[in-house]
Amino acid sequence: MSQVYKAGDILQVAFSGRVDGQTKSRPVLFWMEDANNTHRILVSGIFGTETQRKWESCLSPSPFNGLTKRCFARIDSTQYISRSSVLKIRGSLNQMEFSIIKKLMLEYSEEYKSNSPENFSADPFDIF
Repeated sequence: MSQVYKAGDILQVAFSGRVDGQTKSRPVLFWMEDANNTHRILVSGIFGTETQRKWESCLSPSPFNGLTKRCFARIDSTQYISRSSVLKIRGSLNQMEFSIIKKLMLEYSEEYKSNSPENFSADPFDIF
């Protein structure tokens, strides 16, 4: 039976898309499973460097979320990844943190839809 994740979980995953061919382990924010493919999950990247992007939200480390330093969830780096790339659950966002990021995701989704109406039926961000 597959591990069950909930929206707001911080997962540690292995990414192999680097130019040098190496795999890198990094945290991501879990949103949901792919309704059409149980082997894929929707996640947003979490990065250690602030870029001051519109779709970026600061996450402070806590014993609950498993982060060890200040990080930034980037909604514009949301993508489906293979469930098999998950190494472990680091923790979960608290309700306040998740509500802030969820609001950002909803705003991003609305802008995505308005800027790409031809892609509306394939919108991976239509999750709430």
